[in-house]
Amino acid sequence: MVQDQKKEISLCYLCGNTLSGEIDRDHVPMKQLYGKEFRKISNPNLFCLPTHAKCNREYQFDEDYFVYSLVPAARCKKTGEYVSFDVEERAKKGEQKLLIAKVLGQFEDAIRDPSQGVTYVPLNKDRIFRVIWKIARGLYFKESGLHINQSFDKVIEFYTEDDILPDPIKNAIRELPGKGDYPAVFDYKYIVVDHAHCFFMSLWDSYTFIVIFHLLDCPCGQCDRLKT
Repeated sequence: MVQDQKKEISLCYLCGNTLSGEIDRDHVPMKQLYGKEFRKISNPNLFCLPTHAKCNREYQFDEDYFVYSLVPAARCKKTGEYVSFDVEERAKKGEQKLLIAKVLGQFEDAIRDPSQGVTYVPLNKDRIFRVIWKIARGLYFKESGLHINQSFDKVIEFYTEDDILPDPIKNAIRELPGKGDYPAVFDYKYIVVDHAHCFFMSLWDSYTFIVIFHLLDCPCGQCDRLKT
């Protein structure tokens, strides 16, 4: 069941507790992925979920890192270029100097593999995956209305344009309908296979993320710990 944005939601999808106190409207995925110029041109109706402001703020630094680290390789795509402009504007204003220095340091430490014709940037995948898992949890809440814990067991995989996707993944991505409203920026596909949820996410037509985790009511006997 896809959540209706107009329907009142009483649960914070991040912590699972009843909403109270200071409340945020959290974009799923985060608004900065779309870029100011894209939002100005397209006036997109972005999906939001209410969260405790404190819960949402706990992800802000990782979300900024996510965008700053990934957008350089997506500048050749128009939607990625929009976000790159935003990052450049913040840099010109002297904002987030430490984060920019950290990301630039990653690219200085990049490893070139001549045999593959690609450059590997040593990204902090723990931070990247934390943001992707947050997005997946929001999408799952959108689809089902159910909360899943940050600590759930899951598998997360990350592919760039230079990577060769395994055939089962390519087939699934090709055959499933896209569910993102603005697929040039963010698209996702969703399927349940053998008691597991599978999300396939595309970002700026430059990255593919795969998230797999067990159903809450999975009968496999391994998922009781996920139901708390």
